[in-house]
Amino acid sequence: IADVAAEHDVEANIEQMPLFLAQAFRVLKPKGFCVFFYDMDHHEKLQQAAADVGFKVQRWPLVWHKTSVCQNMSAQFNYTKNYEIAIVCRRGSAQLLRAQSSSVWSGGNDTESKALGHPFAKPFALWEWIYSATCLRGTTVLDPFVGCGSSVIPAIRAGLRPVGVESNTKHFATLQLNLQNFYKSLDPNCTFT
Repeated sequence: IADVAAEHDVEANIEQMPLFLAQAFRVLKPKGFCVFFYDMDHHEKLQQAAADVGFKVQRWPLVWHKTSVCQNMSAQFNYTKNYEIAIVCRRGSAQLLRAQSSSVWSGGNDTESKALGHPFAKPFALWEWIYSATCLRGTTVLDPFVGCGSSVIPAIRAGLRPVGVESNTKHFATLQLNLQNFYKSLDPNCTFT
């Protein structure tokens, strides 16, 4: 976790969210979705920032109920936080591809964290759940904080065209390795240039 601490200055990140949301709205197709994870402390602020740039925002978050063991640095004071939340923003008259029976997904990320080498890797099945409701096959999806690729591999498996941005050179190098390993699992004879 120490490897990524510098990238997670929450207040600095929150200050930049209106800029991110404005650009996300600008580049998104007229019936597209913007889904991102955040901390509950900032729910109303982020809902308002998204609405201010033109998004229609789901009033309640998606919830990832973590079934993997979660760290608690102050267990004597706090219940362990074993969930993450994501906001769902849609542009124009975007509709989910199919009705969803729940806003909660349960599962662990032990496999992905170990395989991808990143402590905050999201489970592939979580991404698949989100993509299956918001993306038609062939859709381009952007992850502007791609890390080591937990969103990219499920996007490829779902027939999507992922684009990722990563400022941490260590994560980017790991992302490249993870993608090469993934493609080699599909075709052991593939080569990379």
